[in-house]
Amino acid sequence: MGAVFSKCLLNKFSPMVLYGKSFYHLYFVFISAQFYILFPILLWFLQRNPRVTKHLIWIGFVIQWAFVLYNHYYMHYEDKGQLAISYSSYYFMGAFCGIYYHTFKEWITVTWTNLLSKKVLLWIPLWTLWIASSFGDVNLWYQTRVNDFSANALIYECYWFFHTFTSPLILLQISIFLYQKLNTRLINTIINLGVASFGVYIIHAAILFYYFRLPVSYTPAAYYLYIAIGYAFTLLFSWGIVALAQKYIKGSWILFGSKPKISPYI
Repeated sequence: MGAVFSKCLLNKFSPMVLYGKSFYHLYFVFISAQFYILFPILLWFLQRNPRVTKHLIWIGFVIQWAFVLYNHYYMHYEDKGQLAISYSSYYFMGAFCGIYYHTFKEWITVTWTNLLSKKVLLWIPLWTLWIASSFGDVNLWYQTRVNDFSANALIYECYWFFHTFTSPLILLQISIFLYQKLNTRLINTIINLGVASFGVYIIHAAILFYYFRLPVSYTPAAYYLYIAIGYAFTLLFSWGIVALAQKYIKGSWILFGSKPKISPYI
């Protein structure tokens, strides 16, 4: 019995844990581990070749799509979403925005002065691309799942890419605007959620695992309410657990990540 269990553990469970397949959201941990390996290499390279930093966005785009096309036509690796190279454009865009953060922030910050400047020439195509790709991506998957529609895999890839590539830029612009307009208490509440976000990510799936076992009537109205309540309950319950652990348990950073050394609150 022990030998059978050990063999099963070695052949099935261990690879699932290693590659983040033991639960639906753990693939992200596997991707993060790859990023931690790549980060010091990229940092070393960019520190010695600072001129490259201005070209990071298009370099990331080329690397990612070269892999996408090679995999689509030749390699056919099914789990490419678990490979860091599938997110090259996002890594490089993040590096670019971090290196040139102050200049980048000036370009996307919504002010009356910027509305009357050439910076709007960046906002208009960005928002247009985001709206079009978001609608296209959602509609494509809706048609696929509801009407049994299918398209070339590269079409799905293209919509998904532009939807997810533009979304963080849009969210960053919105967040800067809200940071300027909302009251201090609400801003600090949102910052607190940000501090707890990694812990929320770690444990939210366990809460959903049990929540989705509750019986529900699958009429449209009941289902929408069921999902909305599940979202709110899972977020608040996860957030509460992480916040309490960070406040009262010294070693909680091992599971939920460390808190910022400098207070981000205002």
